Amino acid sequence: MSEISPVLPRGQATASLDADRLPLLPLAHFMPHRPPMLLVDAAIAWDEETLTCVRTVAADDPFLDSGALPAIAVLESLAQAIAAQRGLIGVARGEPVRPGVLVGCRDVTLHVDTVSVGETLSLVVTPRGAFGAIASYDVRASRAGALIAEAHMQVAVIEDPEASR
Repeated sequence: MSEISPVLPRGQATASLDADRLPLLPLAHFMPHRPPMLLVDAAIAWDEETLTCVRTVAADDPFLDSGALPAIAVLESLAQAIAAQRGLIGVARGEPVRPGVLVGCRDVTLHVDTVSVGETLSLVVTPRGAFGAIASYDVRASRAGALIAEAHMQVAVIEDPEASR
């Protein structure tokens, strides 16, 4: 996998695939999310298929419940990692970044109940295939090398965002 960037504060992460192929851009350039709903801190590796992102659970995370992050909320971070992967591919190909929506989540397995504030998660997304505007991904989240969540997610690309308003 190619190195992308060091981990920087949320909203400040950069994604540099290759100096000849992609300029340094904030990760938020590839996704519509903004704090406090930006739940991916940085992309750290990409091999044009699998993207690995990280996120550290913050004390002000909007999904905290009784001081801990419910494991089901990790699925939103995984969906955002898909958005980052799709955006990176688009920019690398010289295409515009297109918005998308999560349309399905199957075979969800949560291996823990909660994640603690301060824990850093590794978020890995790998495309399985696409049919038209629908793409399918294998996603998994881990902390300290231990798998905590996995699923198959489907996303739909909105080709003309103005038409959907």
